[in-house]
Amino acid sequence: MRLLTIYGLALMLTFMFSQTSEASSCHKFPWMEGQDSDERAPSFIVGKTAMENGLRQEARQYFQTFIREHPDASESIGARFALATLLASTKDPDEAFLETISHLQSMRRRYPDSEYSPWALCEVGNLYAQHGWFPEAKGIFEQFLEIYPKHPLTPGVLIGAATNFLNNQQNLEAALIFRQVLDEPAWHE
Repeated sequence: MRLLTIYGLALMLTFMFSQTSEASSCHKFPWMEGQDSDERAPSFIVGKTAMENGLRQEARQYFQTFIREHPDASESIGARFALATLLASTKDPDEAFLETISHLQSMRRRYPDSEYSPWALCEVGNLYAQHGWFPEAKGIFEQFLEIYPKHPLTPGVLIGAATNFLNNQQNLEAALIFRQVLDEPAWHE
């Protein structure tokens, strides 16, 4: 019964936070709105649309053009972070994720105060987890929680960690993390 309650809580929290912008997934690139869309360069708009539609090579080409033509534009840093996720797309899949991680970490070092930096760190943790590198993913997520304890992505990171504990039948650890998510009033507003 107790295990069923924990799983019910996990499903409720996962559904609740997936329906709000407060705990969006790290998987989706978080475009920050700069200028009105009418003022943006066509290469940026087409690159963004291509990326959203899974056209990685086209997105890469358009973002590279945009960055070359508009290096100081407000969207330039976002295009650079997005490009970091696209550069390894033609490599061996078993090695591509490590190259993507390297690109994202490089972008975080280059732009540590960027609004995209927390997302990049979260995505690095997701990439490690997706490829079975769980100790590395855990370390990255712990780093994320230490650096960004009140960030809008934090509940999603916590729910992911709790779900991983549940999958490993570490129910007490999962329950403690779910309780932490429920107890934070800023995430419920």
